[in-house]
Amino acid sequence: MVSIWFSNAHLTHKNDTRQYHYTINPYRLGQEYFHDFNIEIFKKFSKKVKTTFLYCNQFYNKNIIIENSSYNEFANIKTNVFVTDWTYKYKPASSIRMEAQLMQTKQDKGSWAEAMIEWWPKSSFYMAVVDQYNFGNPNKDLRIHYYLVNIGIIRDGTRITMSYGKQRQGVFCVGGVCRTVPASDGLSMTIMQSF
Repeated sequence: MVSIWFSNAHLTHKNDTRQYHYTINPYRLGQEYFHDFNIEIFKKFSKKVKTTFLYCNQFYNKNIIIENSSYNEFANIKTNVFVTDWTYKYKPASSIRMEAQLMQTKQDKGSWAEAMIEWWPKSSFYMAVVDQYNFGNPNKDLRIHYYLVNIGIIRDGTRITMSYGKQRQGVFCVGGVCRTVPASDGLSMTIMQSF
C-alpha cells in the first residue's frame, strides 16, 4: 500500500499602510510557515513480517513557528527524512521492531541519524534501545551519540516507563507514544494515565 500526502501553511499576504492598519489580498500567498510532503510504502511480507518505508520533505519557518517573529534571525529549516521500519511478530503478542532514520539538512543543528530496536516479549511490556547521532552538526565537538535504554509496562490505561541515557530535547517517540521532552542525561521515570 502506498500513501502520499501534503500539507502547506502560508501567511495571508498583506500590505502595511501603517501600524495596525493594513490591506489583505486573499488571492496572493504571503510568507510560508511550513510544508510537509510524504510518501509512505507499507508492505506485509507474511503474517509475521511487515515493513514501512517513508520519505518526507519538510520546510519549517523557525522564525515564525518557534520565535513568533517575522525577522529573519534564523535560517528556515529544510529537511529530507528517510525512515525504514521492520516488525517481526514471532508470537501472537510478541514482536521485535527495528527502525532506522536519516534526516538530512544543512540548517539548525545539521543532519541526524537514528537507530532503534524495540522488543515486546508480551503485549504489556517492552524494552527499547535507541541511538541518535548528530553527525552533521557544524560544531564538530557537538557531533555526539545520544544512547538511551527504555523499559515500559502497560496495564489498562496506565503506562509506566523508565529510561536511562542521554536524551536530546524535542519530540521523542517510543512504545507507540510521542511526547515533547527536555534534554536529560541519567535516569528518568514517567507515569501516564489514560481515563
